[in-house]
Amino acid sequence: MERSCFLFLRPALCTAVLGIFVTGCTFSRNWEYPPNPPKTLLNIKAANALPSKVVVRPFRDLRGERTVEESWKVIIPFYPYAADFSDRPETVKATEGGPAIKMNPSQDFARALADEIRNAGVFSSVTYAEGAGSDGADLVLNGTIRSTYGRRALTTYMLGPFGTIFWILGAPMGNASSIVEMDVQVAPVSDPARTLWQYTMQFKAERVIGIYYGR
Repeated sequence: MERSCFLFLRPALCTAVLGIFVTGCTFSRNWEYPPNPPKTLLNIKAANALPSKVVVRPFRDLRGERTVEESWKVIIPFYPYAADFSDRPETVKATEGGPAIKMNPSQDFARALADEIRNAGVFSSVTYAEGAGSDGADLVLNGTIRSTYGRRALTTYMLGPFGTIFWILGAPMGNASSIVEMDVQVAPVSDPARTLWQYTMQFKAERVIGIYYGR
């Protein structure tokens, strides 16, 4: 029974992470879960809830620190394309100086997963806790974020600044891709070193971007 109930965690985790990409396609800079649209949680329910209380803690952050911004090079004539990429998208600044996306992956991903598991009814109780307290829980869910890599490549069709005319006419500006890698483990609160269930996830999203779409 425990194994079958834990299987519900896999789609919950994937759906929670997918929220970042869906939200990224809108014009809001605030990460939110569930994303809007459709502003609904995963439609899946456990047949029977385990009589256990679970506490979800903020995820460990083991992401890299690289950020490269070179997309400005497409204004150089005969330059085919140029790319920006970052291991931590929330550190990238928008043109006006603020963050391109406002998020805290360690907390936001953990809260999203807690919401999904609670909604699925896998356990009798699911709470999110900032500190090391257990809130009377039997099990603890810990996660590790290994990557939230984001890349955007732009092109002006080797025409430098004149190529932006094609952007205005609706031609693609380039493409964007995002990669999320993380894993989660469930363990007894009384013995955190004893893993009862674990799952490693890799998710990749790619899209064409233009002035009027894909941003």
